[in-house]
This record gives sequence, C-alpha cells and structure tokens, in this order.
Amino acid sequence: MVIYRDGPDKTLQMDPYTTVKPQGSDNPRDLWKWMDAYQQKTGGRVLAIAHNGNLSNGIMFPLVESFTGKPVDREYATTRARWEPLYEVTQMKGDGETHPVLSPNDEFANFERWDKGNLDLSTLKKPEMLTYEYGRQALQLGLQLEQKLGVNPYKFGFIGSTDAHTALATADDDNFYGKLPSTEPSPTRAEHVAIQFAGSSVKIMGWEMAASGYAAVWAKENTREALFDAMQRRETYATTGPRMIVRFFGGWDYTAADAKTRNPAEAGYAKGVPMGAI
Repeated sequence: MVIYRDGPDKTLQMDPYTTVKPQGSDNPRDLWKWMDAYQQKTGGRVLAIAHNGNLSNGIMFPLVESFTGKPVDREYATTRARWEPLYEVTQMKGDGETHPVLSPNDEFANFERWDKGNLDLSTLKKPEMLTYEYGRQALQLGLQLEQKLGVNPYKFGFIGSTDAHTALATADDDNFYGKLPSTEPSPTRAEHVAIQFAGSSVKIMGWEMAASGYAAVWAKENTREALFDAMQRRETYATTGPRMIVRFFGGWDYTAADAKTRNPAEAGYAKGVPMGAI
C-alpha cells in the first residue's frame, strides 16, 4: 500500500500506481520509480508498506531478485530502504513475524500460521521459501546484506493491519467481522471456504481467518502529516488485536534511573533511538 502525506491538491496530479498489467507492473522497482516521479512532480511525499509476506512464496525479502535472477545489489538495497520504512508483520491472512521452521524454540511461532501457498493457492508452499517471507528472518537477512553492500534494505518498523474489506476496523477476537461481507458473522462462517484454487484440494477455511491486527503510531498529533512523519521515523509497532499502549527505546547509554523519571521519553530520545528506528 502507498501512504501519502499530502491532500488531493497533490495526489490527484498523478494516476495511482497499479500492479495490473499491461497498465502497471508487479515489479517493486517500477513502484519505486513511480513514487520518485510523484515526489518530483508534486513536491509531495509518499512511502510504501508491503503486505504481510507469508503468502509471497519466498519473494518478499530476497537475496536474489525474482524478476532478474540476479543477487540484490546496492541500488536495490538503497532504494528499498528509502521507500519502504515499514513492514506489515501481521494481518487477517496469518501472522508474518516468524514460522516454526525458522524459530523452532519459540512457543509462539505457530500463531495464526498460513503456509499453504501463495495468495490464491495456485502455487503451493515449499520449505525453502520460508526464509524469505517472515519479518524476523528478514531482519537477519538485512544485516547480512548490510555487511556485503553497506546498506540494509530490511531495516524497518513493524505495523499490523486487518486487510479487511468491510470498512470495519475490528480486529478483536470477540468482535471480528472477517475480511469480506461474505465472511461476516453467521452460523456457517467457520465452514466457509475462503480460498481454493480450481482443481486443487488445498483450501483456506473461514475459521482460519485471523482476528488481526492493529497499527500503532507514536505521533505528536492526530493529523495526516504528523502520522506520516512518525511512520517515516519508524515510530510504530504492531499488535494482533489487543489495544496495547507501549513505548520503547534502544541504546547503550541508559541507566536504571532513566526508567524512574517523570518523563522517560526525554531520556529515550536523548540517549537512544525509538521503536523501529534502531
């Protein structure tokens, strides 16, 4: 998804980007070119947030680009880091933080797992794809690329989203309306086949839809501009549904006394960096 900092005076100057061919492209490099063209033309600002990658079948966090077959280079890393400061780590179509194969000692790694195939199940999942789909593993891959290229393309903050098409932001498990009007509460919702590719026995059932998630943003005020700026700074976090309020910083110079001050955020900013900005 593309997030604009601007209002219609700028956003209407260019047609929205589309991945539908032949008008558009599903190559992320073409999206980044469009974003740069938008900013050059309008003077506005945009950023992109990739959908949860657990249905990407190994192309979300590549070491080798799927469109070219070539290793990720410095240009790719620099450009992706510029345009994609955030990543959607959880949503209705399963959790994208980690997987039991990748984190065998994590008791929560099996949470809301969708690992049967791609979005429409036309291509089934293979074990070797998992490394390049999940957010926690991506952080490690980014460090590997930074050592090699000098730039980390996968240094992002996390958000959650519902990805629902009901206009209802209800991600609590006791108040969940599903992804589409056809999956809203009913006596047979759990038995509904949500996704099934023609001719295949593999399917995703209605009961497998996760009541998740929410995007939390630490902003100075509730305006489009302030929210965008906070997202650009990666001062965000994700929840799977609970409306938790947390704030955390990372650094090497904190003391125990900093946690006991009346305004710990002052020490947080002064001695370290917030949230996903690490």
